[in-house]
Amino acid sequence: MDAKVAAKERFPKDSIAEDAYRHFSWNHIAARDIGVDKEEIGTHNHEWGVLITDPILNFYKNKYYEYLDDGYSERSAADRAYGRAVTEIPIMKSQLITIFKAKFSTFEGYLEDSFIMDFTNNHYGRDYSSRYADYDTAFTKAKSNLILSEKSVTRSDYKKVWENRWYY
Repeated sequence: MDAKVAAKERFPKDSIAEDAYRHFSWNHIAARDIGVDKEEIGTHNHEWGVLITDPILNFYKNKYYEYLDDGYSERSAADRAYGRAVTEIPIMKSQLITIFKAKFSTFEGYLEDSFIMDFTNNHYGRDYSSRYADYDTAFTKAKSNLILSEKSVTRSDYKKVWENRWYY
């Protein structure tokens, strides 16, 4: 069973708990299938994709109009802007990581509670994958470490993610 289906079955009426379970079980399953290191890269890139979507779309839009102003056709401007935006993604991620590492208040200011919840639950899903073969059992055992609601995210949760570098 995949993580999304399992989460819907386990928490059919609680979308926030469903999200926590999905992130935990997704990381648990994949860590057992492809290894913790590869899974960590994949889930970090997923979260970063969500985090930098708006700035990258703004970058794309600005480049698109810049290319139009330079006389390129709409199609050519779109292709060129897309190419530039795609190459900007790892650069932006790297620069933000450097900025986040340097100052907790900057990290805290950029990230919403949902990211802290996801980075935490992703981490524990991977962590518990080596202890428990079954993700449902692992979830139950890890529950005291997990964040099951965005509303319950605290400043100390931000600190834990930042100090442990669970975001990159």
